[in-house]
Amino acid sequence: MIVNLLKKIYQKGFFHLLGSNFLIQFFGFGLILFLGKILSAEEIGTIKIIQSYAVFFITFATFGFNVALLKTASEKRPSFEKKGILKLSIIRVIFFSILSMILLLISLYFGILTDNSDVEYWLYRYSIVIPFAALGYLFISYFQALKEIKKVAKLQVIVRLIFIVLIFIFTYLYGFSGLIYSTIISYIIGTLIFVRDLDKNIFKFDIDKSKIKKFNNYAIFTFIGMIITVVGKNADIYLLDFLSANKEEIGFYSIATVFFLAANIVNGTAQSIITPHFSENEKNYEWLKLNLIKYQALMIPFSILVAISLYILAYVVVYYYYGESYSQVLEILQLLMIQYLIISLYTITGGALVGLGVLHSAIYIVLISTVLSLLIGYYLFMSYGVNGVAIGQIFGAIANLILISSLFYYHIKKIKS
Repeated sequence: MIVNLLKKIYQKGFFHLLGSNFLIQFFGFGLILFLGKILSAEEIGTIKIIQSYAVFFITFATFGFNVALLKTASEKRPSFEKKGILKLSIIRVIFFSILSMILLLISLYFGILTDNSDVEYWLYRYSIVIPFAALGYLFISYFQALKEIKKVAKLQVIVRLIFIVLIFIFTYLYGFSGLIYSTIISYIIGTLIFVRDLDKNIFKFDIDKSKIKKFNNYAIFTFIGMIITVVGKNADIYLLDFLSANKEEIGFYSIATVFFLAANIVNGTAQSIITPHFSENEKNYEWLKLNLIKYQALMIPFSILVAISLYILAYVVVYYYYGESYSQVLEILQLLMIQYLIISLYTITGGALVGLGVLHSAIYIVLISTVLSLLIGYYLFMSYGVNGVAIGQIFGAIANLILISSLFYYHIKKIKS
């Protein structure tokens, strides 16, 4: 039974995408180690803050159209309709990308976003990545909707390798400024690589709006949910910047998040694979219940293995590469790995809810967990510093687990009845 299950997972492209994601993270991890020797802990903290703010505005630029595209284009419909949906999505993402860049620049000009002068200076320049990153996410969603998972895996590896090589060279030669400018160049090249694999006549296809009545609703409510989710995922960094935490400690926290994000590759890959399949079977109660239990159960031991392996790797890196002065990284990582294990308990459930189009209630769930983690993190920061902020994220993950699981079972019971 296990062998057959693994075969099915393989055929769906899970291991291809997971393998490419791990390869990407492996090279990215090596890059972070390299940067740790070239840049100071304070500079690593600065780039983490910049990236955290940037992802918020990139999410605004997508405006939920990447998920709306994934949902509607993965449904059973003619190829020309799917291309028409992509065309519509591209036009709207370009519009919201321009709007997002304007909002970022206004926020920086009036000092609304941050009091950190270094972050402000470099965010002006980093804003160039917004339209390219947003379009990149859109194209990935399109290929996933077509179930061309192997193509996604291949393109992601190519793009990431270019990204890493450019950053390695430019950072080695020019330091922090080289890191910023090479990142901008990498986003531009990466987006062009995805464009190359699209139908060259994509703008000749149109879609009758009556055939995608829920498209705008998916986009709007996904956008709200994604914005809240992005704030939730980066709430610790935003909070540390807001509280003017020690820059070196923010750097340690940022290094710990590298291992945390590496672990979350498993979660993200599983969700990207499972969403279209739950979308196709949204009316089949027995299929939904059986497959949720099956795939969620498979995630648990895998996530435990990943967490233990990455912590051991972090221990070796800290004590035999960075040095004992970086030991606080391990303290923070222990808390982040607890958060990761809790997240893995509702990974499949969350992806299933997106596939089922249950977006309204999910928004409130993420909002509740985000506010909870921020409040607890703010309070505990006064006594425990950056560790207190990490503890706040654990409480947020627990809230998500309870609420998301309850929502899924409530929804499939409605389908059964």
